[in-house]
Amino acid sequence: MSLFRQILVACRGTAQDRPLAELACALGNESTTVNLLGLLEAPEGLRGGKADSEIAEQRDRFEERLAQLAADLPAARLPQVTVVVGRRYLEIVRAAHRLGADLVMKTTDPSPRPTIPLFASIDQHLLRKCPCPIWLLRGSETPPAVVVAAVDLPDDEADPEALNGLNRQILRTAAGIAAAGGQPLRLLHAWNDPLAAVVRQWAGGEVEARVATSTRTAETQAQAKLHALVAAAEGWLAADGLSQVRLLPHLVAGSAREALPRAVEDLGADLLVLGTLARSGVAGVIIGNTAEDVLNAVDCAVVAVKPPGYVSPLLT
Repeated sequence: MSLFRQILVACRGTAQDRPLAELACALGNESTTVNLLGLLEAPEGLRGGKADSEIAEQRDRFEERLAQLAADLPAARLPQVTVVVGRRYLEIVRAAHRLGADLVMKTTDPSPRPTIPLFASIDQHLLRKCPCPIWLLRGSETPPAVVVAAVDLPDDEADPEALNGLNRQILRTAAGIAAAGGQPLRLLHAWNDPLAAVVRQWAGGEVEARVATSTRTAETQAQAKLHALVAAAEGWLAADGLSQVRLLPHLVAGSAREALPRAVEDLGADLLVLGTLARSGVAGVIIGNTAEDVLNAVDCAVVAVKPPGYVSPLLT
């Protein structure tokens, strides 16, 4: 079974378009539509007359290439072809909204700092503002063998309903991808002990013993919450027809910003799926700068997921 009904593939007119479209087809089934979106960005300042004619010719040639690519893909997918001219990230967001896309797939643009896996401006825009999950691939358009979903667990001040809504979105998306390759799904959570610093400040001569006790308690609580999430996730996925996806929990100590990238590397992840923001008021969720730091610190492909009810600011 596939959870993906509408997949949008962002095409750039390069050799990577074909393997990317083929991977999109592998994720779907007979009820999935793969939409090929050709993206042309008109040079600034060139409008009217000859410039418009040249852009129109480029668009026609691009559309012909994508139509040929679509004809070569599995007929059951009925690929749809559209070529647009404009700001690429904005056109992707608009197309995703118009189609009601379940997933957007795109190869990354060149990093502004080639020595580190930093996302280019267009990809940063999409990570923050794409209305549906956005899968950014880094040059390997094959089903990932090791899929990791980073999840968060509610603390005493968190809103469990909102947090579980985000976790469910993360896990459904990650499981849908893992299922296509027949792979297990690894659930990753980074925990720390927020009371350790307080204990060190006030515990006097028994500091180390009390810190150790506090840390053991925090770890035990994190383990219990993660296993509870696994049990809930098994029910969610069974309801979605994905009960065949095996869930493997992984608990790592440390702040999300530092511990998650290390764990992703240690697990040999080909794909990291995580939430980039949550509803305001949800404590402890990987949001904002932390999520971007994690995404920019890993060198595997990533999928960024928004919480239920998210509306892109580019559409308001």
